[in-house]
Amino acid sequence: MEHLGHRAAYMQQKDLLLPWLTLLDNALLPEHIAGRMGEDVRGKAMGLFSRLGLTGFEGYRPSQVSGGMRQRCALVRTLMFEHELVLLDEPLSALDAITRMSLQSLLLMLQREFDRTLLMITHDVDEALLLADELLVLTQAPMHIFRHILLKQPKPRRIIDPALATIKEQVLTWLQGEPDHASL
Repeated sequence: MEHLGHRAAYMQQKDLLLPWLTLLDNALLPEHIAGRMGEDVRGKAMGLFSRLGLTGFEGYRPSQVSGGMRQRCALVRTLMFEHELVLLDEPLSALDAITRMSLQSLLLMLQREFDRTLLMITHDVDEALLLADELLVLTQAPMHIFRHILLKQPKPRRIIDPALATIKEQVLTWLQGEPDHASL
């Protein structure tokens, strides 16, 4: 069986940018470590910086930009791996509401334009309902899949959609440990 590291890129909850490197150097770190540095790699990173709204900040250090910009840089770094599977561990949890909405839009764009499978861990039910194609509700430890929900509503979605509101209510009931009153 092939090691998942060859097929997946992973972005942790914290941006983990190196404070002494510029944003661009942080984004290029995987390529530098792999020995694949060149103008084409730099151009790819610059293209991602443009797509994610970081143009003009390439030379800034992490301490000089906002948390949302640091997360976008970490996302660029993750995408530099060019793996078909992108694992995101609560990438938006530490952000303010406006920045979070902006990055949710970016994640939708990545799903649509980059043809990558995104597997995202989140504790935010609204976020899951807005971004997911499939929603897995997990139990507490020992963890296993409690419910699997296919979301058929077209994207972009609005959380005020009555169908999503019904799903949200059921998911919250499950998460609060109340009896299963309905099946989705």
